[in-house]
Amino acid sequence: MIENIKEAMNTNRKLDVTISDYDKNGKLLTKSDPQSGIKLQRVMLSPYGIVMADGFYYLLASDVRYDDLRHFRIDKILKASICEEDGSMRDVKTLSNVPRDLKPVQYKNLNRYMLDGTVERVHINIKKKDISLVLDTFGNEFTCNKVIGNDDIYDVTFRANIQTAVRWAIANRKAVKLTSPKKAVDIVKEEISALSEMYGNQER
Repeated sequence: MIENIKEAMNTNRKLDVTISDYDKNGKLLTKSDPQSGIKLQRVMLSPYGIVMADGFYYLLASDVRYDDLRHFRIDKILKASICEEDGSMRDVKTLSNVPRDLKPVQYKNLNRYMLDGTVERVHINIKKKDISLVLDTFGNEFTCNKVIGNDDIYDVTFRANIQTAVRWAIANRKAVKLTSPKKAVDIVKEEISALSEMYGNQER
């Protein structure tokens, strides 16, 4: 299967892919299972690259039904056949969410946890001593300015998957405050409220 993926990328061909998922016992299903809610998906993809994140390999590709770049865990792909008819892959530069001269490693920085969601411009306030958190997670493509009236806080702007930015901001909440976009800030508030309710009612 991996040979077909690599050949499709090298020859600019589309892939006919069947995707599954793992059941509660950690078994990759080879057919749909209504009881567990797992359904096989057959999709036509234009493949562009492979990246590794959090111990898994992902195929970077565009689904022919949509106009954006997505990622698919390779270990969940059951079959990948090269399309013989109408097989030319889509030019990656025509996709709606692809920055100029995108490379696989850049995509991984934008989508660090490989979550669903859009890539947008994110603004945070972060303590000066913790600026390395941004570098370690999102790379060095960001702008940084001191917050007026506070020499210990930086206002930082970078592009990232919204869900990734939310998870990262919550995990680093002692050093990071997510300030925009508003929908990301709202998600953080909802998550913190849900966590507070979940753990606040526990008996000591």
